[in-house]
Amino acid sequence: MWWGIEPGEKWVLQQITPWTFSDEVRMKIYIKDNKEEIYMSSLIFDCTRENGEVELNVAPVAR
Repeated sequence: MWWGIEPGEKWVLQQITPWTFSDEVRMKIYIKDNKEEIYMSSLIFDCTRENGEVELNVAPVAR
């Protein structure tokens, strides 16, 4: 997911709290149908932005 931060733009976060952890094995597909399973892990944080509002864009889901 991309949050639309432009080059040179700076966010000031006033509070950052660990929220959740997830992990999974996913299939990565390369050009010419080469495939491999990869292990992915994510640590997700809950953040409060000091300098403005946060608007999240919905990322397209690959099918």
